Amino acid sequence: MKTNTQSLARIIALWIAAIIGLATLPALAAEGTGVITGRVLNPATGEYVRNARIVVRETGQTATSGDGGEYRLLAVPAGPVTVMVNYAGYRTAPATIKVAVGTTTTQNFEIISTETAEENIVELGEFVVSASREGNAKAIMEQRTSMNITNSIATDVFGDIPEGNVGEFLRFLPGVQLDTTFGEPRFAMLRGLGPEYNAVTVDGLPLAAADANNGANGRAFTFEMASLGSMDSIEVSKTISADVDANAPAGTIDMRMKRAFDRESRRIALTANLAMHESALTLGRTNGPFDTGETRKLRPGGKLEYSDTFFNQRLGIVLDLSRSELYANDSRTTHNYNYTTTTADQRFAVMNTIAFLSAPRIYERNAASLTADFRATPDLSLGIRFMYFDSDLWTPQRTVTMTTGTRTAVGGDGVTNLTSATNASISDSGINYIQKFGESLMIAPSFDWKLGDLTVEGRFAMTDAKSWYDPNAEGTFLNPGGLAVSGARFNATRSSVMSPDWHITQIAGNDISNPTSFPSNSTLSTLDGRSSTQKFYTAKFDATLPTTRGLPIIWKAGVKYSYEGRGYDNIRSLHQYRYTGGGSYWADKASEFVFNDSGNGGRITSISGGRIFMPNLSAAYRDFLANPGNYEHLLTSANVYDAWVANHSRYGEEIGAAYVMSTAQLTPKATLRAGLRYEKTTNIATQPDSYSTDEVEAAGYPVLASGERASTVEGVYYQFMSRPWKERRSSFDNLFPSASLKYELPWDIDASLGFSTTIRRAPYSVLSGAYRVNDTNQTVTVTNASLQPESASNYALRFARYSKSLGMFSVSFFENQIEDKFLTTTVTSQEFGNTDPTLDGYDFITTINSDDSTTMRGFELEFSQNLGFLNERYLKRFNVRGSYTRNYVRKQTITDLVPEMINAGFDFTYGRFNVYANASHYDDAYNSIGAATRVDKARTFVSAGGNLRLTKNLRLSLTVRNLTDSPEFNRVEKRGDLPEVLQLYHSNGRSYTVQLKANF
Repeated sequence: MKTNTQSLARIIALWIAAIIGLATLPALAAEGTGVITGRVLNPATGEYVRNARIVVRETGQTATSGDGGEYRLLAVPAGPVTVMVNYAGYRTAPATIKVAVGTTTTQNFEIISTETAEENIVELGEFVVSASREGNAKAIMEQRTSMNITNSIATDVFGDIPEGNVGEFLRFLPGVQLDTTFGEPRFAMLRGLGPEYNAVTVDGLPLAAADANNGANGRAFTFEMASLGSMDSIEVSKTISADVDANAPAGTIDMRMKRAFDRESRRIALTANLAMHESALTLGRTNGPFDTGETRKLRPGGKLEYSDTFFNQRLGIVLDLSRSELYANDSRTTHNYNYTTTTADQRFAVMNTIAFLSAPRIYERNAASLTADFRATPDLSLGIRFMYFDSDLWTPQRTVTMTTGTRTAVGGDGVTNLTSATNASISDSGINYIQKFGESLMIAPSFDWKLGDLTVEGRFAMTDAKSWYDPNAEGTFLNPGGLAVSGARFNATRSSVMSPDWHITQIAGNDISNPTSFPSNSTLSTLDGRSSTQKFYTAKFDATLPTTRGLPIIWKAGVKYSYEGRGYDNIRSLHQYRYTGGGSYWADKASEFVFNDSGNGGRITSISGGRIFMPNLSAAYRDFLANPGNYEHLLTSANVYDAWVANHSRYGEEIGAAYVMSTAQLTPKATLRAGLRYEKTTNIATQPDSYSTDEVEAAGYPVLASGERASTVEGVYYQFMSRPWKERRSSFDNLFPSASLKYELPWDIDASLGFSTTIRRAPYSVLSGAYRVNDTNQTVTVTNASLQPESASNYALRFARYSKSLGMFSVSFFENQIEDKFLTTTVTSQEFGNTDPTLDGYDFITTINSDDSTTMRGFELEFSQNLGFLNERYLKRFNVRGSYTRNYVRKQTITDLVPEMINAGFDFTYGRFNVYANASHYDDAYNSIGAATRVDKARTFVSAGGNLRLTKNLRLSLTVRNLTDSPEFNRVEKRGDLPEVLQLYHSNGRSYTVQLKANF
């Protein structure tokens, strides 16, 4: 794929012009003034603080400390002035500084906790710092100083999260809804919009996160591999400005890495932990999750963090290494109902199928990060960020399905107490041994160059990720195919229509605990075959210049070029086999794993009183390798087409951007920011450069009777893969105006108003790939490389009151107006402009921009408060927080939208002890809307923990995840006026982690 060098050249030319424009602005300082610089330190934590507000008392001039606690006050009148620092929950003595004309004066500050000051504690090294208190202070100052409407949270504010999944941290933030899979957060949704409507970055740069399960469909960032260990804070921006990508209508999630220059001295932190699940609270080995033998469910993990500076504080390094292992055990019960009544059968519903899923799993993750900053000269700083993640997610999923048979022959009430029909069956078909691997690498060099008061920044990033499924790595097949015992009748009872606690007893048919009852000629899938890759290459340059003549204005301009490449494959269809060796295939291949059908209170008993047979796919895989002649390879032209063509896609995207933005201090209390961003997007889609069927026949390969494609494996390869795939390029450009206003009202209330325009780019699957012909339905699914993005206008308003006692209360209102919605539509062959005569009369399915729109509205209430203002000794150690989010949509067309969310938490620190709890509550949400409407019932997730400081440098902690044993899904189904019934119940259970942490 070729780079659009002309577009890149135009973008760089615009940037150079902007730099020249900034450099030729009027002189910065008026005559008779000087400059004050310095750093702001929190000695209790040894960290230099960002977002401290530095104020000149005589003039009202302000500055905000940045990375490393550095600040700079321009055009300060010559002579003595009083300068003070404002930081939530802290105090500092004012400093009198004598400013000389045309010179720079250095004044450093130390902030002291009001809690420490009131208790007259002088030896700060002995003072027990509450991580939550420090985190709350950081969040308040970040939100106060940001021109965007944000939630910025230090990563230690919610207590210990030993497993390091960033999604677990985001769970408790206002307006954030998590999409989980087997209890693991995978995607984050902001303000009711899907995960594809937000962006996730690291220090403002995109991070690749390929997901083979998501395939070529989505752009949403998956948190399966991202680790919290190397992050200092996370900022969720509900509005954006012109200096960030305009690809996130819902907002952005930016993870900030730790930096050594933010700390005063060397820091070494060592952590060791043990994680366990309530289903296996033992030090010994127990059955599962594998087919043979027992494994230890107590899983170790650990972390090393090293931070230091060298060469007279010119070089700073932060190194993070972490290892996380987690065992968990999921249970899922799924129901399918038959609602069709007859004259003879008036029961409102009868069970059609009952499915039990047991999914014990072991997840392993490794993470490494390195942050290095070098002050080459007083005006030039160089840096590099390195991040590496890998994961091994091993989830054997075993499903047993009970099919009741003909409705009228099913006895009992049909929904809580039944006897199956004679044509019932019990199946082991839903068995999939899922082993998902992932790797992600990011290398990001940077520079900062100061030319007087002009700062030029360069940021570069190369990030590469891949995700793939390979059960063979664990020595097993993917699945055993269709294993069903026909005529296996059973009785089934449960306590109520809302309960998953089925007791199943086989009463007739071949014994389901006997391996020989199951067929030997099923189709075996030997390999999963899904894989995905993603690459990002990014280069961005920004220039910032403050001016003070007239209004104080900070000018900022920049350019950016990025390239993203995506690839997706699914070759599972090439690895289908059937056993032909004779005899009973499964007779000697019974798994030692005992099917856990009791996770939701259920039980399955065979006709002989035993447990249901589970196939040993590891034994099957060993037999396959040892006796390949006993297996028939089921390779067809359809399988080859499915693997090499239909599920093979490559896609590229280039984005060139330029922007200009200004932030003006209109009055001491009013600040206005306005900006304009330009982006040009070039899509590079691929599709086969295929031969026509006439050319295929001319080459000697037969074709299908429909004339659609070659009918042999060799012919499919010749038709679609013998020539390189061709590229289709399309492009579009957009202008994105944005503006924000912040005004300081009386009583420490800040009013913030924000507006921005953004887009959502189309899913990759509708931009790139081969045409898919369905002869049975006479349809052709085609891609649309020229599809334009959805456009969004975003509005937000927030009123926030901040108190000196480390408190904050805010109310926010937002609206997103999304236009040009993507619509999958069907047109005739003529309307599509088809030129292939073999497809005349077929319907063409494609994606277009429609007149459909969505207007999302909502509001958020948020508070956090240290209770020290009540002047009670113990309450000074309490920090409480909470939020309420309400999402509205014009009409209920968005599924999985949670209309109401509540988050709450507290922590208490006294002496050597600290305890905390965090809760997240989701209201009822529609899962699907139709003849049978399904609703995910309200659920509350709680995590809690505590720690004990054993010595000055050693701390022992316990964390409990899902304290209240809340289900991941408790989904009910309702059809018309009929009674509500349980459709799905998925439980994860509780997890515990014991951790020992040493700081030096």
